[in-house]
Amino acid sequence: MFDSNQHTLWEWASWVDGLNPYYWRQDFRGRLIHRNAYGLRFHPYGWEKGHIRAAADGGSDGLWNLQAEHWQTNLEKENERQQRERERKQVDAFLGMLSATLPSEYKSTPLNSISSQLHAFNGLLAARSNMPEPTFVPESNKPRFGFSAPTPIMGGLRSYDPRNGL
Repeated sequence: MFDSNQHTLWEWASWVDGLNPYYWRQDFRGRLIHRNAYGLRFHPYGWEKGHIRAAADGGSDGLWNLQAEHWQTNLEKENERQQRERERKQVDAFLGMLSATLPSEYKSTPLNSISSQLHAFNGLLAARSNMPEPTFVPESNKPRFGFSAPTPIMGGLRSYDPRNGL
């Protein structure tokens, strides 16, 4: 019934207190899997081989990179990986646009960290609007009235005060 890899993955899966470990295990997200439900997608306790590091992210098909996973866990992991890839592409596109629109004096600014990217973007806004570069002023100790969460505004951070709308 099981090949040696499937048997090894089953043995590596976590036991569940109060249930027979020969038939019941759980994947790393805590979903129950049943020994006889291997490969049965849409079965309530179906499971399959899942990659710890996805092959699309450079992971291998070696046994050391596989684990027993409930089929829903495997689908969720793939959806999360695809979402991260979409977000990475959006950030790359934004940085490419930002790099293309920077004035020449900001071209030498490294765009490999968030702080330098924000600094370059703030510099671009200041250059375009002929305004001084915005500075962030720390919030005073505690607001006298309103919310304590800071609200970003041009020139610094200030608490929300319902008396003046800012």
